[in-house]
Amino acid sequence: MNPYDPPAAGGDHANPIDTRDLGTVVCRFPFTPEFLLESLDVYRSQRPGVAFRSWLKWGVLVFLFLSLFVLLLIGDPLEAMVLVLPISTLLLFRRLEEFFVVRNFRKSPHCGQASVLAFSDEGFRAESEIEQSSCTWSAFSEARVLDGGVLLYRGPKMVNWVPDRTHESSDGPARLRELVAAKIPSNQ
Repeated sequence: MNPYDPPAAGGDHANPIDTRDLGTVVCRFPFTPEFLLESLDVYRSQRPGVAFRSWLKWGVLVFLFLSLFVLLLIGDPLEAMVLVLPISTLLLFRRLEEFFVVRNFRKSPHCGQASVLAFSDEGFRAESEIEQSSCTWSAFSEARVLDGGVLLYRGPKMVNWVPDRTHESSDGPARLRELVAAKIPSNQ
């Protein structure tokens, strides 16, 4: 076998995740651009100052629209056209950012991979056709238990979003929340 060939689907992994272990919480999902955008939205919603930034953005937009209206009323269309760029940038910034994130992610070998996450007393294990990784619970600095899942932080900007809908078993979300509460002291 050529070591440079990618592993075949369903190939023999060194330590495959044992989904029969009763203490293991298993999640499966395809790592799609939509999942990445959902993860980014959840991560951003937990950052401090989200409400302030939103109010600031809408306040600036109202000011710019009022300025545009006044410039059009006094008959200065050339100066009014200058305001169109910042207004459209503020209105379309999120869509443009999502476009570039998805475009770049589609070039990644991880795009579309079927991923399996397993959580046990020992730690966390992630596996796909192209990658395997594991870490102990001490690698996580913080966890946020939210209504739709758990957000695990491995640093200030490195997170794992584990939605409740990805769990293999119906009691998986509750068991993961128990593990997180027991293993990560900064749980919120």
